Amino acid sequence: MRAFAERSKQTQNDSENATMRTPLLLAAMMNQLLLLVSCTATLPTLPSVPSPPEPSSFETANASLSYARIGEATRVWQDKQSTPFDQALAAFRLAQETSNSSWSREAIGQFKALRKADSNKHAQAYLGASHALAARNFPLQGWWMIIPGPGFVRLYHVQRAFFHLNTAVEIAPTEPIARLIRAATLTSMSNMFGGHDQGMVDFALINRWVTRDELNPEHQLIVASPRYQEEFWLSYARALDRLDRPGEALTYWRHLLQAQSNPGIVKLAQWRLATGG
Repeated sequence: MRAFAERSKQTQNDSENATMRTPLLLAAMMNQLLLLVSCTATLPTLPSVPSPPEPSSFETANASLSYARIGEATRVWQDKQSTPFDQALAAFRLAQETSNSSWSREAIGQFKALRKADSNKHAQAYLGASHALAARNFPLQGWWMIIPGPGFVRLYHVQRAFFHLNTAVEIAPTEPIARLIRAATLTSMSNMFGGHDQGMVDFALINRWVTRDELNPEHQLIVASPRYQEEFWLSYARALDRLDRPGEALTYWRHLLQAQSNPGIVKLAQWRLATGG
């Protein structure tokens, strides 16, 4: 009887484990099917790049900056002299700015190859961010999400996003670029997945590094560089606005205005500050 009871308990545990694994396995299978279908087509279509509108409001300034980033990513993608990492980053930017699921899949494929080849230390973090974009840009939206299959695929991408982002930071806790990628990605996702708190902790840590770069001596040159600081301030300001903390966001919009580096970002900061808190 005891042996029978133990076998019964083991069978129950195996059944529960299989039940827990089924949704992720189904999601992975459906995702691979989508990838297979996409691979039968040509490469993602490059977007048409209209001339950036002259900013006349915060919204048009945002659109103008987005168009400029699409144009730059398109040029890098078309440049045969671009490195594999630059190509992958261009695909990521196009997915980010156009919300096109084909570019999300392209970015995932390219960063996955770079990570496996161990040819770029930031590939793991960008792979996680690309999965987050794939969840956001998933081609089936709205009521399709009540069907278990598509819903599981999006959850699969969310799970992979967390896994790769967290792994990148665990491997190099003081590496500022991986930390910024995680912060910006987690705070841009729905908080139903529970990432906002961690994202804001990351932003607060980076803010300390940027304010006093000697606190991160291993990567002091990066956190002190104007380009890194500009990307951090923009990401942090946008995150604070999204999380309904506009008063705090103004501090970082002012930093962007005072930096006077990227003209598109300066215009955006001017319009954001004009709207107030």
